Amino acid sequence: MGLKEDLSIPRISLPDSITGPMSDLDLKNPNNLSDDEYNSYSAAAIAGTVLLLVPFAYTDGTLFAFVRDFVVSALIGGGAMAALALYPEDPFANKLGEAVMGVINKED
Repeated sequence: MGLKEDLSIPRISLPDSITGPMSDLDLKNPNNLSDDEYNSYSAAAIAGTVLLLVPFAYTDGTLFAFVRDFVVSALIGGGAMAALALYPEDPFANKLGEAVMGVINKED
């Protein structure tokens, strides 16, 4: 019981209509990432969402405002971090994603 399995974020396959323009922008194709790379990419998107959500949710306080802030945070913060994680030259978002996965997979 002392062993803990590493969390693996479920994959979402993107259609060619999305991955095509991504390759035009020299972004990595999320469908072709290894499991570790995909987990870092996804965790970066999650971290971006949370980093933007917390300050907004703290200041608003109502359920509607929280849902609205979550959607805005996911689109802006999560989208930005996901896009940065796919740039081959910019390791910041991937390192943030790896750090988030490290915290999640940390032994108790």
